[in-house]
Amino acid sequence: MIKHIRSVGIELEGGMCASRLNKFEETLQQVEAFRDVYRRLQIGADGSVNVDVKCGSDDKAYTDLELKTWVEVEKLEQLIKFVKLLWAHGFKQNQTCGNHMHLRFRNTFYVSIFTIYDAVRDYLDAYIKTFRNKRRYLRRLHNNYSKAIVDEEDIARNLLDDRYYAINLQSFFKHSARTLEIRIMPYARNADEYIQMLTFNLMTIDMIIDRYKDAFRREFELRPFIPSTVEVFEL
Repeated sequence: MIKHIRSVGIELEGGMCASRLNKFEETLQQVEAFRDVYRRLQIGADGSVNVDVKCGSDDKAYTDLELKTWVEVEKLEQLIKFVKLLWAHGFKQNQTCGNHMHLRFRNTFYVSIFTIYDAVRDYLDAYIKTFRNKRRYLRRLHNNYSKAIVDEEDIARNLLDDRYYAINLQSFFKHSARTLEIRIMPYARNADEYIQMLTFNLMTIDMIIDRYKDAFRREFELRPFIPSTVEVFEL
């Protein structure tokens, strides 16, 4: 059970034939179970993506597609069905794609936990342990768009001017949705693999919040007030 995450947003980079994308959208419109995920769906392009898809001579190939949507965690099953339907309609990813996910918390205070290096390290340790036999996942730790945070200085750089880290705090401060962005996941070969990534992120981030939230809150709420030693002069 996910306790601390309110909603999850996904960015799906890939390629698809225009005719199959149209059929995918038609299905979303017609099926009531996809109502929320469809009305929030944004379809655009990403110039960094280049996925080779084979389409008919009279069909356009979208090779740089990007789809974005989100749901409340209580409606996660709707998002999972959306992902399965997308791949069933011929959606593909390759090495030019990364899978970014945005998590919004029930208490915005919780994003501060990921300014603690130990909390970030816990996420990366879990990531390495889970995907240690998959080179494609481990390479993401050294990718210029999703590099691992290795110390407190990296956290500071991320907060100030560099969003290209495995966990991106800038997303919380620069976007109205106030989300923590997880950038590290590689491309997925199929819907089942993508759902595994999504589940890992939700469960792991939720667990880390549970581990640190009480100690972190005490640190900030129970710290004794220390009067300033700066002298004030009236002019």
